[in-house]
Order: sequence, then C-alpha cells, then structure tokens
Amino acid sequence: MTVPVYFETNIPSDTADGLAVQEKLVSLMEQFHYSPRDVFAMRLSLEESITNAIRHGNKFAADKRVAINCTITDTKMRVVVQDEGDGFEPESVPDHRNGVHRASQRPRAAVNEGVPEPRRIQ
Repeated sequence: MTVPVYFETNIPSDTADGLAVQEKLVSLMEQFHYSPRDVFAMRLSLEESITNAIRHGNKFAADKRVAINCTITDTKMRVVVQDEGDGFEPESVPDHRNGVHRASQRPRAAVNEGVPEPRRIQ
C-alpha cells in the first residue's frame, strides 16, 4: 500500500477552475493506476459535484468559493466538495425530478465507507 496523497484547494465560482481541479484529480488517479472505468466514473462525479457547487450552491457568485479536498491511496479515493451556498433540505426535492428518482442517485454517490446522505450544511 502506498502512502496517501492529500490534495486540497479552494477555487472561485468558475467552471474553468473546476475543470482544472478535475483534471488534477484524474491525473492523481492515473498515477495510482486506477482502472479506466474508475477514472471515468470519478471524472463524471467530479464534474457533476463541482459544477453543481458552482452553479446551484454558489450561483456563480464571485465572492463565494468552492473547497475541494481529496485523499487518495492505491485502493481508495475520497473527495469532498463544499460550496458556500445557502443549502437545501433534501426532503424538499421531489422524488421524481427530471425523470430521475432520488433513490437512484445514492448508488452513484457511493464512496469508500458507505453511501453519503445529503444534508444541509450551513
């Protein structure tokens, strides 16, 4: 097992900056020899979570930032994306929104130690 690598950054609410971080994290995965399938899945997750933080959380506000923290080893990768938005109550989102059931998103959000539950963070 290799020594964990820690990466953290704080970016402005700009999708170009988000893309640069996404590419940095994908590069780390490749250095740790993750499978192409895992890299592809993480790339999609990163794009969605960072873009959502910028667009829906921070609403592209120039005075708000997105914090991205990552820990990676040869067997696990954990990424936390946090915006400075007002938050929301997950229960207030209709279960069947835009043709996607909320329950169907949990398996896609599964991470190392379990399935994270969305929660309001102030």
